[in-house]
Amino acid sequence: MDNMVLQPPDVETASEGYASRFQGSAGQYLLRAQERALLSLLPHGSPLTVLDVGGGHGQTASVLAREGHAVTVLGSTPEAFHRLRALGLQHRCRLATGDLLSTPFADASFDVVVSVRLISHMEDWQRLIAEMCRVARGAVIIDYPRTVGVNALTPVLFGVKQRFEGNTRNYRSFSDEQIAEAFDRNGHHVAARVGQFVLPMVVHRFTGAGPVSRGLESLAARVGLRDRFGSPVMIRADRRTAGQRSASEEE
Repeated sequence: MDNMVLQPPDVETASEGYASRFQGSAGQYLLRAQERALLSLLPHGSPLTVLDVGGGHGQTASVLAREGHAVTVLGSTPEAFHRLRALGLQHRCRLATGDLLSTPFADASFDVVVSVRLISHMEDWQRLIAEMCRVARGAVIIDYPRTVGVNALTPVLFGVKQRFEGNTRNYRSFSDEQIAEAFDRNGHHVAARVGQFVLPMVVHRFTGAGPVSRGLESLAARVGLRDRFGSPVMIRADRRTAGQRSASEEE
């Protein structure tokens, strides 16, 4: 679905209203699952230079800074840093304001580029991927809702989600092939995927109980559903090495 929010998507995710979705034990469970996915995909080694595109919500910047990485958070406007400042992260990260689709950075400026909770609300999502690939020296890590599993019912269930959450937004879901092809066109290949939840996140928020969410998702993972249908899925796309052919060239 196309995003209909008038303000930039990263300003919305930096709001207190958005942060309220992650309160309570169920909300904390969702954030911990996201953190585990991010850390499992992050390249190992020395402290990395990381660009967090649209990360004013602080969900990823807090994790990356805690792990000792040099984090730059790019926001579309100063208002996009509202939540990050409320968390005190402005003292642990560099803040930069600019066009998310035309960032103020040179090619290959960062070891890793991360963007979480953004691409599904961007109209020109392919340009976002191209720009992240341009400034990444190595990997790009993003998350996105998939068009498989229960998430395939989004057009039907969105009204229910909106009534429950109140401030939810329209968003676009993607097939894994769509995302992989976009990265392939920009010199990257998808190297790893981590599905996060089999049940829609709104269901976990509705239960309000982290232990219940953990139990349901653990069961789904044991029977192989999370890898196949988990959404949102977080992926790492690595820059192709010299001589490595693109997926289209291999066909």
